Amino acid sequence: MLKVKKTVACRFVYPYAVCVYDSPRGKRVMCATESEGKGYSFSAVDCGDLEKVWSGPGGTMTIVPDGDESFFVTHEFYKGFRSAKAHVSHISRRPDGGYDCEKYFDLPYLHRFSILELRGEKWLVGGTLCDSKEFKDDWSKPGRIYVGKVEYPKPMELRVVQSGITKNHGMYCGPFAGHEKVVICTGVEGAFAVFPPEKDGEDWRVEKILDCEISDIRVADLDDDGVEELVTIEGFHGNLMKVYKKGEEGYREVYRYPIVFGHPIWCGMLLGKPRIIIGYKEANSGLFVLTPRTDTDRMSMEVQMIDELEQFSNIDVWDEGDRFDIFAACSSGNVIKYELSL
Repeated sequence: MLKVKKTVACRFVYPYAVCVYDSPRGKRVMCATESEGKGYSFSAVDCGDLEKVWSGPGGTMTIVPDGDESFFVTHEFYKGFRSAKAHVSHISRRPDGGYDCEKYFDLPYLHRFSILELRGEKWLVGGTLCDSKEFKDDWSKPGRIYVGKVEYPKPMELRVVQSGITKNHGMYCGPFAGHEKVVICTGVEGAFAVFPPEKDGEDWRVEKILDCEISDIRVADLDDDGVEELVTIEGFHGNLMKVYKKGEEGYREVYRYPIVFGHPIWCGMLLGKPRIIIGYKEANSGLFVLTPRTDTDRMSMEVQMIDELEQFSNIDVWDEGDRFDIFAACSSGNVIKYELSL
């Protein structure tokens, strides 16, 4: 069993986005609300030195570091899909300790984005939840995947590489299928892997890798056989976590675990073993660590509950070697640090 120490770092209305980052002041955490409101930063080491980064507008789904204490963030993607005015802002810390917040570009209903570095250039890959809405549950106009070169403060020029993704919600950015950086977007129609061009002049390539309704996805080699598994939340904010293993005929389901309104998910090496972190927002709203067993031919998991009743929205992690920290943004109002150790 993992040992767990819980610390509430700060409280505000509807914490949602959370990001662990390096700064000249040491490792820090930025967190922000999905409602109208502020963004904050605090020390990842002791949860001290809490500071306001911006006053508004809020509605922050994604935070991506951009060098020393600079960031790209989404603004005005509000709770309840009120997101017609969604845009990306650039945040930078001034020498006097304050922060500047400048709008970079508008992209209605932009939910997630990642930034990749390709041959010395930065490229943004963004996913819109939909094209537009007449009312909250209007899903008649599917979302898209966009790419564009990041040359801030020059204007952003975006182009569509994939259309027709209903409830385009999930995004993973990292190693996949032998490539160092791939972005995978998910929705009702499945999971779409976005492969960057390998050479100048080539185009971005999109490949559908799963054909089922997926809310979120991560990639990790869970059984240490050199081939990555896909770990999903199904369907939209769904009630199942699944693991898929690749075979000669594609991906097949090898494990499932019940959840209720699944949202945060992470996979990777945690204290010397490949593990999954999964959280959800309803029922007992638990946060769990799942560890694959190696003493069986079929995939099975040891499951440990880390906490419950916090309504987990998103997590980010910090691997300290002999300790592993989870930073969780929770709809309960808490931003929490969980220190895991053996």
